[in-house]
Amino acid sequence: MEQPKNIVLESQMLSGARQMLLRIMETYNLSPKVRGGSDDAIYTKAELDLVLSSKDCTRKFLQGDRIGYRNHKRNAKGKLVSCEAYWLD
Repeated sequence: MEQPKNIVLESQMLSGARQMLLRIMETYNLSPKVRGGSDDAIYTKAELDLVLSSKDCTRKFLQGDRIGYRNHKRNAKGKLVSCEAYWLD
């Protein structure tokens, strides 16, 4: 990975991006602790958990790296209740 030219500026940009995503989660009530909803909501929560897990993950998201999904869990009726997002290499 290419080293940033100005580490302070890079850190501020990533912190700002993370704060923006946290604000979006609060505004649209996308708390990762909330279960249920449509499959799209489950996938969105998994993506947000991944992107907010570290500054490196935030950087990958902003660069447009591809995301995959695994560990799908369904309830007794077959409805998706959770999954895990990960970076495709």
